Amino acid sequence: MIVTGPLFSVVLALALLWGNKEASSAVSRTEMVTVTLPDWASAAVCTVSGDAQPRGGLVAIEPLGRGHTQTLSFTCPAPADRILSCAGSGVEPIDVSVSDVCRSRRVPLNAAVDVAVSVAGPMTLTIEWLDMTNDGARRLAWRSAVVERSVSVPVASIADRFVRFSRPGASPLTVSTAALSGAGRWTMPDPQAGGELFVRVASAAILPDAFRLTGPWSGEISRTGGSVAVPGLLPGVYAVRPVYQGGLEGQTRAFTIDAERSTFVFLAPEPVAQASIKADAASCADATALKLNRLRATVGSDGSTVQEIVRTTEVTDCRWTVAGLPKGEYEALLETVSGSGGRQAFAVEPQQIVQVSLERPSVSVSGRVTYNDQPVTDATVDFMRPGGGDHAQATTDSAGAYAVTLSSAGDYYVAMHDETLMPQPKRVTFKKGAQTLD
Repeated sequence: MIVTGPLFSVVLALALLWGNKEASSAVSRTEMVTVTLPDWASAAVCTVSGDAQPRGGLVAIEPLGRGHTQTLSFTCPAPADRILSCAGSGVEPIDVSVSDVCRSRRVPLNAAVDVAVSVAGPMTLTIEWLDMTNDGARRLAWRSAVVERSVSVPVASIADRFVRFSRPGASPLTVSTAALSGAGRWTMPDPQAGGELFVRVASAAILPDAFRLTGPWSGEISRTGGSVAVPGLLPGVYAVRPVYQGGLEGQTRAFTIDAERSTFVFLAPEPVAQASIKADAASCADATALKLNRLRATVGSDGSTVQEIVRTTEVTDCRWTVAGLPKGEYEALLETVSGSGGRQAFAVEPQQIVQVSLERPSVSVSGRVTYNDQPVTDATVDFMRPGGGDHAQATTDSAGAYAVTLSSAGDYYVAMHDETLMPQPKRVTFKKGAQTLD
């Protein structure tokens, strides 16, 4: 139906009135949000800029005053380009969207320690405060200034906080706030050409000890805490591989280094396990090496059912740690001067730490050697593992009796011989404990 005439005028007036009411309602949704800074933030100076990427030194659109008694008032909702910047002695700098303040009704300030950072001569220095809580580098704030000899840098004692320093023509340098705040003073190393690699490892039960780097520069870098920063790398394509305690390596990650930039590599926990191996003092006394085998599900091309993955001759305190083990079944074997000092099979699951004991099994064997019901004296009884390895020997007494302690349980070939007798060896399986063999 088409409405015309006086009735149309009435409908139009009602529509306009309703539209004005809606517009008035939209305006009424604007409010002033007031936030009071905490007492410890007495030195904080906060400004609001209209640049979505604030730079140190911009003229503030709305100067907000200073002092712990100040209250900050914002018109909400705020334009998307409004950024609140706060800084000052004892306060971690922030650059945060005013829209976020409107939603949370708080200014996310953190108390900080002022660290005196010394530099070698006048330079333009850009300082960035970074949060590494998640799988990425989130910039909390950044400031740029010409520094003559030193600058005060507030740093918060919060986990996963870092500060990155950048100088023109040089590699950036990223440092944890824990490393900066320790002594209250920090001297920046001399500038290095190139770019920076920053490797961050997610928290996990099994972490690598170091990282092996290959590319225009190659080497191994030890891990400190959960991260590694390597400034001054030549630009180019690199690969990084985690190295675990015991020497096993993890998966390779490729990346590119650019001059005067930082490359962040975030590593998730790998599905690997750790074996903490301990041997008893008796076994360790004459130990020559520790060997770790992975048990194969099928026979290998060399006819073996095991694959040696770690072998170490460093036998000092009878303890070894081997990390970076993929899920599977393994066998730890301690080699000694006299053969085997103990072996133990075990299985591991991802991110599991397994305790493995290589205590020498107590296997004692005793018996009598007779011939035609008469004792055989001064006969030698030999016990030898199939394929070599463990070997033990005993001599019979006047009653034909002997006793011997074997270094480990399992299968042995047993043979007896004297001046007149030398029967064929017999294969016998011995278990832990005392056993008799006549």
